[in-house]
Amino acid sequence: MYDFNARIDRSGVHSLKWDNPHNTPGQENILPLWVADMDFEALPEIQQALLDRLRKPIFGYMRFPPAYFDSILDWHKTRYHRSLTREMLIPIPSVLHGLSMALRAFSNPGDAVLVQPPVYTPFFRVVTLNQRVVVEAPLKEPENPGQAWRFDPEQTRARLRASHEAGAPVKLWLFCSPQNPTGRVWTKKELESVAQIAQEFDLLVLSDEIHADLVNPLVNFTSALDLPSLAERSLVVTGPNKTFNMAGLAIAHAFTRNPELALKFRRAVEADFYNEPHVLSIEAAWAAYRHGHQWLNELLEHLKGNFDVLRERLAAWNPPLTVCPWEGTYLAWVDARPLLAQRAYRDVAHLTESWEVSGRVKITAGSIYCTGGEGWLRFNLACPRPLLEQALDRIERWEKLTT
Repeated sequence: MYDFNARIDRSGVHSLKWDNPHNTPGQENILPLWVADMDFEALPEIQQALLDRLRKPIFGYMRFPPAYFDSILDWHKTRYHRSLTREMLIPIPSVLHGLSMALRAFSNPGDAVLVQPPVYTPFFRVVTLNQRVVVEAPLKEPENPGQAWRFDPEQTRARLRASHEAGAPVKLWLFCSPQNPTGRVWTKKELESVAQIAQEFDLLVLSDEIHADLVNPLVNFTSALDLPSLAERSLVVTGPNKTFNMAGLAIAHAFTRNPELALKFRRAVEADFYNEPHVLSIEAAWAAYRHGHQWLNELLEHLKGNFDVLRERLAAWNPPLTVCPWEGTYLAWVDARPLLAQRAYRDVAHLTESWEVSGRVKITAGSIYCTGGEGWLRFNLACPRPLLEQALDRIERWEKLTT
């Protein structure tokens, strides 16, 4: 049994989530439920692997051990009955590095790239910083409170046709699966629609599957690698960083079942001179894939409990707020519009600023995820339950939400 309710002191380690780097007055003692990293002690085998390596105090150039790649393939085979080969796997420094390299490998400056907001904000930046053009095909918000956001195939086709008719045909599709921030896990039927559209418009799909391990056990996750019609025109980027909270030990990998895509992408990675892993990252990831199954199983149970707590607490507010169903990720997507309609906040960014400054809790405003995000909140629930309860207590006291 692992203890996911233990409070770990993260101060003084330059944590993006917890530390106040400029010692700004008023920024102390804020409970952070924002940036997507977890407040749990790392898997013990990861800790031991790092300690063992540090006892050998020379940190020279390192190669990728073949057994490390085997551990990744075994992870997919054991957990998902997914058969992959070494030839399909390409090491990358991080998911965003991988997306950036793929944009340069498979498109040219000025080319159009499809993005589906509300979505992980760096999707927009990785496109524009590489001098490509964003084309939006927004997701469809729920018709009723508490329902899931949806993928709209016909609207997506319409946006692609409009871009083509404007002389800017879309070349690539940045696809987020599971989806951040809405938490959607796309169904097999939805992915079949993605495959059909990609074929109709001759698109390469870059599927960000970094949250693929963090899925409700009652929900079936289908990877782009699992559908032959989609796999042949997809590059999947993923890794252990979200699953095992290793963002500070950047390491990731890509998969494709298409040998031509693999060759071209491998050359792009080599052109960025990524051919040697970080000494500590490789040890941590290797340990995670060999020993992390039970830890992940228990983590998912803990996350379910946190989602239940959030849903029950917000339903008791006045006005009540609804949480989208937990399908995947550890990020809860909350409709704050009933609260905005009753209070004097200008918008959801003003609300989260008030909660941070006066309520001492930091939540992410949905507006940063662009179209569709205004009026929504993203809560990071990868935390000990007492911390979540304390954060909700603070918000309720500040807003006087309970009767």
